[in-house]
Amino acid sequence: MIGGKNENHPSFYENEDVKKEDVKVEEVVEEEFNPYSEEVLYGLTQDEQVIILNDCGLNKKQIKDLKYEEDRVKKIIEILGWGG
Repeated sequence: MIGGKNENHPSFYENEDVKKEDVKVEEVVEEEFNPYSEEVLYGLTQDEQVIILNDCGLNKKQIKDLKYEEDRVKKIIEILGWGG
């Protein structure tokens, strides 16, 4: 409701300076979602990061050597070729 008037009522636009056709809705542009963006990778648990590393072909020792989250995330990005 705007100013006590119901904008869904047909007469709302008939009695106003603004016509229904003139009301524009902004188009929302969605960014392409990257499930392995650095932000998303840091939001994962250690177990989830380890699963991704395992799926990428690393063995248990290689994964164990990646002791810190930063190391695991950098390795995932490196393997997937997003390192630039």
